[in-house]
Amino acid sequence: MVPGVALSELWSGISYGEQVLQVVAIFVVIVGLLGMLMALYTSLNERRREIAILRALGVGPVKVIFLLVLESGLLTLLGTILGIGIVYGSLLLLQPIIEQRFGLHIPLRPLTATQYGYLTYVVLGGIAIGLIPAWKAYRNALSDGLSVRV
Repeated sequence: MVPGVALSELWSGISYGEQVLQVVAIFVVIVGLLGMLMALYTSLNERRREIAILRALGVGPVKVIFLLVLESGLLTLLGTILGIGIVYGSLLLLQPIIEQRFGLHIPLRPLTATQYGYLTYVVLGGIAIGLIPAWKAYRNALSDGLSVRV
């Protein structure tokens, strides 16, 4: 077989694997965002009284929505920064071991524009997810959070 043809087939097979890994990564991000939605939604029920007090003090519903969306955006942003730090830190620590044991050199490279685009989509997804509990907080009546529950 001609080396060019063999290499072409090899790269074709690897590209399928790369596409599969991209789909898996998308599902991991979706599951992560849904987990954050559930956590925010659950904590919203516990913070109902806090939000009602803010509204009683004159904070408008738009500011309450802004606070909850800001919280989800910051959580997502800090999560992405922490994730990048863990990946680069692990690679920095494990690179000599991987190279010695498997003969595989994984270089430390800065993020590409495409990767920054993916990270932007993840943060925007986190902000969008924050709109759901924020909308619920907006719809809650002021008396609902200030009433005593038995």
